[in-house]
Amino acid sequence: MARQILGAPLAQALSEQLGQKCKSLQCCGINPKLVIVRFGEQPGDIAYERGIIKTFRPIGIEVETIALPPDAPVEELLSTFRTLSKDSGVHGILPMRPFPRQIDDALARNAIPPEKDMDGVCDASLTGLFTGIQTGYAPCTAQACMALLEQENVPLDGCRATVVGRSLVIGKPVGMLLMQKNATVTYAHSHTRDLASVTRDADVLIVAAGKRGLVGREHVSPSQIVLDVGMHYDEHGNLTGDVRYDEVFDVVAAITPTRGGVGAVTSCILASHVVESAEKSLS
Repeated sequence: MARQILGAPLAQALSEQLGQKCKSLQCCGINPKLVIVRFGEQPGDIAYERGIIKTFRPIGIEVETIALPPDAPVEELLSTFRTLSKDSGVHGILPMRPFPRQIDDALARNAIPPEKDMDGVCDASLTGLFTGIQTGYAPCTAQACMALLEQENVPLDGCRATVVGRSLVIGKPVGMLLMQKNATVTYAHSHTRDLASVTRDADVLIVAAGKRGLVGREHVSPSQIVLDVGMHYDEHGNLTGDVRYDEVFDVVAAITPTRGGVGAVTSCILASHVVESAEKSLS
């Protein structure tokens, strides 16, 4: 039977550390601040925003929201990013994506300077991640996966890690972070032939394919560490992941639950990026 890898203990420890850093910054006249930029009132965006505020306020990070009209033209968004980029009191910018269809995604996300790009969305941030030369910040969820593996004292040097997923938000970045720790990384996805033969050989399996229930008992093996990044709601309104949790729990060594796993750490990683950006503003 697997042990659960819970995000709450790590999130609590990170929050306490960041709270102390915020107090030190405030003594220097710096108030860490994140600005969220969204279009309209999408329920998912609102829920994510509330979660960020709930995490950030006790730490001491200010959160401001700029809500643009759903049909706002790209120039209004670009103007907003330019203003925020020049504002020394703003240490981080977080755009809610995907953007509306009238917005060119590449044009918009690359208008955010990497030093204020808190979730690694612009090309400069991603280039830094792939080259190993930090020019911005890694995507928060990918970094949250790494933080959980570190919490579990998983030996990554030389281990076999399989990432199921290839997005620029989680899949590809977490693979790069694993390679920085000298893991041997295999990428797979929902179109991989005989996916089970690829995933079973992994020491560490990270599933971020965005496909509910993709990975089940036939895909895993004993002694594996499994991180399930997927979040979906089934036909009964229950939260589920990319992994069929009940099937694999009695096989693998350790696994994250869908609720209280990777997602519980992601907002704290975002907070750490804002605080780091604020610290850099002192130099």
